[in-house]
Amino acid sequence: MLKEKLDRLEQRVKEASELITQLRSEKEELENKYRETAKRNQELQSEMDYLKSIQDQFGLRLESICSHLDTVSDGTMTDAIAVYEKKIQHNANDYQACFNLGNIFEKKGFFDKAIEVYRKAIKIKPDFVSAIEHLAFLLEKLNREHEASPLWDKVLALKK
Repeated sequence: MLKEKLDRLEQRVKEASELITQLRSEKEELENKYRETAKRNQELQSEMDYLKSIQDQFGLRLESICSHLDTVSDGTMTDAIAVYEKKIQHNANDYQACFNLGNIFEKKGFFDKAIEVYRKAIKIKPDFVSAIEHLAFLLEKLNREHEASPLWDKVLALKK
């Protein structure tokens, strides 16, 4: 009976030893994973700091640009008008130049001129939805809904 108890005790010691070995191995594995995670966390923190610095720089630049937008001189728009008019003289079928010129005229309050060049852009490219929409909005703004209504119908038809 003593031999059986010793054998069982020896078996339990062996099992405990195997369990301790397994636990040590798992502990080492977890410590390695922890170190890898800590290292990756540090890398991510560095990347976040870098991105934050870029965001801060961009935010300042964007803020600076926005603060200067209101101070754009009237001469700049006048220069742009001259450029687009020259472009249209060289290529009378440049619907995009007509559209851009219409946008500038509209922003400057030259609504009749804007309407004229929007219509020219649409005549060159009848499916130019942006020009049709801009013209329709401008006509509505000028309380000329009767002219805008068929344009909206055309926009809806083109967007189908």
